[in-house]
Amino acid sequence: MTVSNEKVLLIKKKLLDLGIIFSKLTITNFIPSGKGGTKMQKTHSAVRVVCPHLDITVSCQKYREKETNLYTALCKLYSEAAKKLLGESTPQEKKMDKIRKAKKKRKARAKTKYDPPKT
Repeated sequence: MTVSNEKVLLIKKKLLDLGIIFSKLTITNFIPSGKGGTKMQKTHSAVRVVCPHLDITVSCQKYREKETNLYTALCKLYSEAAKKLLGESTPQEKKMDKIRKAKKKRKARAKTKYDPPKT
């Protein structure tokens, strides 16, 4: 998965809207851990992004390409910064809340269906 320049510019613009300047971020590359074969363990494809003035550290080692990991880490940084500054919940949290709500509803429905009323 390669990331286009337009996507990178868009995420940089979003970060700038939150007051995060890209040049002030500390970006480090490191060797990822876990499975992935020899290629994964030889190259410095994992990325860690640190935003010092918000005290947020985000890392990504999901993909084999450094650019894709950097884009993913910047997206995570944006969602964490938006959560911290604006109080918005991240898309992952919204998804988990939706799942929790559905699970609670299923549990209540099953309880009324299978548990006999106690008299």
